[in-house]
Amino acid sequence: MTIHEAASQGSLIADAFAMPVHWHYNREALDQDYPEFSIYHAPLSHHPDSILWRSEFTPVNEKSGILRDQAGFGGQRNVHYHQNLNAGENTINFKLARALYD
Repeated sequence: MTIHEAASQGSLIADAFAMPVHWHYNREALDQDYPEFSIYHAPLSHHPDSILWRSEFTPVNEKSGILRDQAGFGGQRNVHYHQNLNAGENTINFKLARALYD
């Protein structure tokens, strides 16, 4: 394995571990929601520090509706943006990075 392959694989692992705790700023809430952090976790649907309520996206046509099952959550408070991902799954940023790397 080259250093580039190892770095790529390491970043995917780190992203999958960090995915459920993205945008947690309150350490007490983080500890309460994810007290054991030595395994992959699926994100909880409730997220006390979510900034999703600040988001709004209106597709200009059918092809631009990229949010799919997340589209209805814009403007809502306490919703985890990654709530539909599974434990150990990567975020879209790293799925795209992997596609570019491949």
